[in-house]
Amino acid sequence: MPKIYRTMLPDSSGTKPKLGCVDGPGLGVRVPPDPNADVFPDQNGDIMPQTGGMSAAPSVGEMLPHLIPKRMKHVYSQANGSNKRDVWFMGEGPFANSEVAPSLKLRLTSSKHGLVEPDSKMPIGRFQILLSETQDQWRTVE
Repeated sequence: MPKIYRTMLPDSSGTKPKLGCVDGPGLGVRVPPDPNADVFPDQNGDIMPQTGGMSAAPSVGEMLPHLIPKRMKHVYSQANGSNKRDVWFMGEGPFANSEVAPSLKLRLTSSKHGLVEPDSKMPIGRFQILLSETQDQWRTVE
């Protein structure tokens, strides 16, 4: 399983990432009509592999500056993101095209970015559930 990083809001306990992406970045994907949709289900509500998914990075230092909380500026000088968010990680292996969890794969789009996508055609609701089932595997960087 590759080691991946992502900025997300914490849940109410503060110990896990918040599920969904309705009120800000969380563990999930945005769908239309959100203008920043991450995936685009077909007319049946299905999504396909290699068409979009949940963004991930190989390290905190490779994340875009607006994603790294400002409170981390002492370590990452480029940090200028919201302090309401935390940086989370899961996995231990190299940042490479591989399985992240059952039915979920990381597809690299560059050396600094990847997408967690379904490994086969599936309903968007199933994809969101699979992402949410990884909640207990995420840990905060701080």
